[in-house]
Amino acid sequence: MKIRYLLPLILFSILFSKLQAQQPTTLFTVKGKVLDESTQKPLEFATVVLKRLKDSTLVSGTITTVSGEFKITDLPPGGYSIEIAFIGYQKYTNRVLLKPQGSAPVNDLGVIK
Repeated sequence: MKIRYLLPLILFSILFSKLQAQQPTTLFTVKGKVLDESTQKPLEFATVVLKRLKDSTLVSGTITTVSGEFKITDLPPGGYSIEIAFIGYQKYTNRVLLKPQGSAPVNDLGVIK
């Protein structure tokens, strides 16, 4: 009779310890603003693409707003390549490293010209 009560208690303990051991994944945001270098005016509707560094697979993308701003959210930790392109302009490429410890949840790339 004691075994009948002991088994659910052991199963509950194992399940609870597994749930406690899982740590939530930190998700990041990358944002910035794209300006024309000579006129300092925002580049609206420029294409912003984020690719995984290790295999260049597309992770996410967006376009800039009327004010030249962009934001890409819900990114897991890792290394990324960001590419910004607009017709008549040279493509901008840079690396972005999002680490669980040491990176802010929102990575502001600032003004990109």
